[in-house]
Amino acid sequence: MASEQNHIYKTDPYLFQHLQISGQTYAKRIRNTEQVVGLDILLSSLSDQLTLSSSTFLNGQEQAVLFNQNGNILASNSRLHDSDKTPPIPSLQDYLGTSLKRLIDLANDPNAQQPMLIEKEDNQQYYVFVTAIGNDILNRQYLAMLLPKDLLFQHATEEALHSALFSALVMVVLLPIIWLFSAPIVRPIRQLQRETEKIKQRQFDDVTFTDSHIKEIWQLSNAFVAMSQDIKQHEESLKEFLEALIRLIATAIDNKSAHTGGHCYRVPELGLMLSEALEQTQESHL
Repeated sequence: MASEQNHIYKTDPYLFQHLQISGQTYAKRIRNTEQVVGLDILLSSLSDQLTLSSSTFLNGQEQAVLFNQNGNILASNSRLHDSDKTPPIPSLQDYLGTSLKRLIDLANDPNAQQPMLIEKEDNQQYYVFVTAIGNDILNRQYLAMLLPKDLLFQHATEEALHSALFSALVMVVLLPIIWLFSAPIVRPIRQLQRETEKIKQRQFDDVTFTDSHIKEIWQLSNAFVAMSQDIKQHEESLKEFLEALIRLIATAIDNKSAHTGGHCYRVPELGLMLSEALEQTQESHL
């Protein structure tokens, strides 16, 4: 068969007569000759290689299965039979509990969504990834990887928990450092907040300058002090303006009539005299 083909020819698993061990033969014709090179591979060696290739991510609890298009399991990192002298499990469907055609279609379709979720006879759910090996459609083999769903999520949960605990520990360590470095910023800002309350209560003379090494806070404090003085001067100017306006109105009223002239000046004087008399009297009733 190999001498008639230009690609690698693979036999179905069979029992090597001289070793009495199950294996598989790979053969290929040498270019431009009629000679054939063959390679006998024990199925156990394939299983051992899959076992060595098992990831430590899930502590080796993932399962790798190499099978052909007839559903025969050629190798696995799990011990599916006692020795090389016993044939492999004849049907992949019996091992996985799912249709062989479904797995092969999944591997041959590049647009198929993987993984596929299956449930084996032990009532445990697995995520299955399937890929085709080789370009020979007639002798194509397939590699399936089974990852336990519970174990996979358990590992992810543990990783998330460890990350959260590590982040919390880092935050506990960094909080004093953050507080130490943020104090020079927070302290003057709070002081500026208190100075703002003084301006709000019109305590302009009590507003003080807040010194800081931060340029923006230093400039803002200068602006607060200058603003409080400007507001104070504006209020004093407004007060003087109102008093001048009142005096002007009073003068106009007094100059309006000779009989009522000086009324606006005499009434305040009389009011002051009455208040002084009331303050000095010793009698309980007026």
